[in-house]
Amino acid sequence: SETRHIEVKGHAGEADVFISKNEWMKAQNDVTGRYWLYIVNKALDEPKIIPIPDPANKFQPEKIITERFKIPLKQIKEYY
Repeated sequence: SETRHIEVKGHAGEADVFISKNEWMKAQNDVTGRYWLYIVNKALDEPKIIPIPDPANKFQPEKIITERFKIPLKQIKEYY
């Protein structure tokens, strides 16, 4: 049987899917055709599973730049 690499993204309803840079790079670099994206909509009540083979060749995602903020451990330790 064929082995697949499956990335699963779920939503309570139906919404845009966010995929990390690392996940997208894995999809783009897959030359075996074994990378699949499974989207699960309405996951909490009436799940609908949408299996999508080779998503890197099917979609043109929008690049989103995110920021994160770091709270240094030294500052956190003031509250121990």
